[in-house]
Amino acid sequence: MARCFLSGVEFELKDGRVLNRRAARDLLDALRDRVAGLQRIVMQTAPMDETVEEKFWPGSPRFQAAPKRHRLVCKAVADAMAAGFPEIELFVSWGQYVTQSKKTVVQAIREHPTLGEAAKRVDDDALLYAGKKGRRVLQLLDSARALSANTRQAICMGSTTLLRPLNAEAIVELICKAAAEFGNPDSVGLTEVQLSEIRTLPRVVQMATKPEQSPQGGTGVP
Repeated sequence: MARCFLSGVEFELKDGRVLNRRAARDLLDALRDRVAGLQRIVMQTAPMDETVEEKFWPGSPRFQAAPKRHRLVCKAVADAMAAGFPEIELFVSWGQYVTQSKKTVVQAIREHPTLGEAAKRVDDDALLYAGKKGRRVLQLLDSARALSANTRQAICMGSTTLLRPLNAEAIVELICKAAAEFGNPDSVGLTEVQLSEIRTLPRVVQMATKPEQSPQGGTGVP
């Protein structure tokens, strides 16, 4: 009688199984090669290239984010690369990618914690437009990317959806005013934690410390 190394169960020797070391090692080598191959594909094709090389310092009047361009490959090359990884759909058509991206944006807005049921009553096209406007809002409000990713997403998704009838400049002004004057965060689709983070931005700090103007044009301080 023999005993199972893992379970301790006894069995006849003829029923025993022993590891095929050579086959297992060959498979490990093949898997390492596949992992290395997939990593090369990701490194080559996943990054997005900047289409504008000229940059300006954040905060400069001329500062703008460089547009990004996806790295595309032809169908023949995609099919050849994908053949080594049949478990997944390694490449999708550009049309599929755009459709999936739109669905992701819409779903993120509808599931946003500060919007509640409001976003569910808005059609997909309006939400997509709000998300696109959100990128402009972030460019104006936080061009230096000082805010956390969570707060940036809340502004991009929440604020622009709630305030979608307004243009980007007006939305930025309302967010800054709500932060500087310790207003209601719900009015701009944010939480108090997110609004407190926005209060640290130079634009908001300047607004909060700027003296009020009297009707005669002087300051409100006697």
